[in-house]
Amino acid sequence: MTTIDDDTLPQASARPKASPQADSGRLAALGAFLRAGAVFILLALLIVGFTIAEPAFINIANLMSILQAVSVVAILGAGVTVTLAVGGFDLSIGAVAASSVMAASYAMIVWHLDAYATVPLVLAFGALVGLVNAFLIVRLKVPDLLATLAMMFLLSGLQLIPTAGRSISAGLTLPDGSKATGAYDPAFLLIGRYSILGTLPVSVVLMAVVAIALFILTERTRIGRLLFATGGNEVATRLAGASTVRLKTLAYVLSGTLASLGGIVIAARVGRGDISSGGSLLMDLGRCRVDRLCCLQPAPPKRAWHHCRRGLRRCAAERPHHAERPLLHPGFRQGRRARRRVGADLRPRPQQSLIPRKKT
Repeated sequence: MTTIDDDTLPQASARPKASPQADSGRLAALGAFLRAGAVFILLALLIVGFTIAEPAFINIANLMSILQAVSVVAILGAGVTVTLAVGGFDLSIGAVAASSVMAASYAMIVWHLDAYATVPLVLAFGALVGLVNAFLIVRLKVPDLLATLAMMFLLSGLQLIPTAGRSISAGLTLPDGSKATGAYDPAFLLIGRYSILGTLPVSVVLMAVVAIALFILTERTRIGRLLFATGGNEVATRLAGASTVRLKTLAYVLSGTLASLGGIVIAARVGRGDISSGGSLLMDLGRCRVDRLCCLQPAPPKRAWHHCRRGLRRCAAERPHHAERPLLHPGFRQGRRARRRVGADLRPRPQQSLIPRKKT
């Protein structure tokens, strides 16, 4: 028969207690997980609730119809996300999409271009608008909200000039009295109306491609980390050797290009150039700004430089082929030493007497 000593009983029953630091670390990790996945958790709860209320909601055809309806907003939201990453906001993205609808319709109906010439032309138009926005914001130092708001009103007026305020469709009467004899290219209409295997719309595929490309750009590349670093602390990013001017320009050019892509999808779906096609997109995209202000927490100013250096080191560690690139600009360390020497020279020194001392 096995016996248990009284001395060993307290030792066997004793269990290691979790330290308060470990508990706080678990709570912090849980909070970070919930904060990062809050949108997906809410989306899953909505899907479950709608499915319980109406079992036909979970049907594949219904889900694809919903995705097709939000594909344009998702594509434009991707462009807004890039500008938010650099600390700006593009208010002209809805006007760029509406102008792209008019430009695509005008190119095919009036200029008799096909889909293979219209799509690159409209994308180049969006990139050009983004480049102008970047020039106003980066070079001329105009506030981003003011510059993009002015661009929005400018585009809203310019798109009415070629057709005298009329929507563009087959048989359009031009301002000179002539009739437009062109028509939409059937290949162009497939972008907004065709479904792969009768189930997956092309617009949903474009939305998925844009989302994946943006995820790879922002999370798996050095440029993406520098974009977020620019929005967190532009001065620290510039001192780290990155060109914040080029990064901001890239962000606004991407925003304009994605806005024009959304306009192409709208034009291919509607089949005409409606002057009010992008009027409601700005309110839908304005929620991105509210979500950023409510959900994203900027780094403290004193520690932003350390976060920037830590992120760049992590980027170099994850990608060995970037390891040979210097973390800091080659002249930064020398400039820092020079500033220290200048600061030492400018420090106040004890005053010396003007009366010469007598030699002993």
